[in-house]
Amino acid sequence: MNTFARALLFSFLAAVGMVMLDALYHLATETAVHINYVAVKFALIFLTVFLTSWWTGIGLNQGIFATVTGPVIFYIYYRVADSTLNRELFTIDEGFGYIFLHIAVFMLSYALVFRLLQRSGTPLARNAGLAALFALTAAGLDAAYQLEKVQLITKNEEIVARVLHFDTTLYLVLALLLAAFLCYHFIRSAKLQAAALVIGSALLLMLIGKDIPRALAGILTAGIPVLLLQLVRSPAWRAAP
Repeated sequence: MNTFARALLFSFLAAVGMVMLDALYHLATETAVHINYVAVKFALIFLTVFLTSWWTGIGLNQGIFATVTGPVIFYIYYRVADSTLNRELFTIDEGFGYIFLHIAVFMLSYALVFRLLQRSGTPLARNAGLAALFALTAAGLDAAYQLEKVQLITKNEEIVARVLHFDTTLYLVLALLLAAFLCYHFIRSAKLQAAALVIGSALLLMLIGKDIPRALAGILTAGIPVLLLQLVRSPAWRAAP
């Protein structure tokens, strides 16, 4: 796997994890998860990690730089970007202190992916890290599906901002985390792991959401992180020039 592909994969996982942890905080504090705002946040965080990783490599120093620079750039965006956020309806990350929250969750997400890259720690710790990344990525993609679906149907920001709920989102993340850990820890075959995770995630979405289209979309929202994490674990991950 070349340097560009490694940086792309690493950055996507780190950015999705960061945005999902941040979304959980917003839901817990009853501040809106706004689709356009989240999309721009993801784009800025992703580009910060990607450009840093591609140009200078993946490491601790690069991680500190990216996880501080990304939230600062996003804060500057938030202060001036009326075009993607209706300030009459939403006030989200207005306070300067949100920078430190974003840095904290970004560092946590970056560290998870970086530790996976280093293959450090016990098998139990590595499987727990894999499960955490899978749960955050799958739940994040599912949340994006829900938000975008309602956005396209209603075109109403206030309705879209009420789609996600903290209790059900946290329950989904924890359920995916447990299911993924059991699969990674007890199933040795990569193909069986992938099948169990995808089918199990779709069934969880069916039970939680009681929504067949969402469950079918879950095949994709779970399949993508399964594939990406298999690439990270493959020998090709280390084969960058």
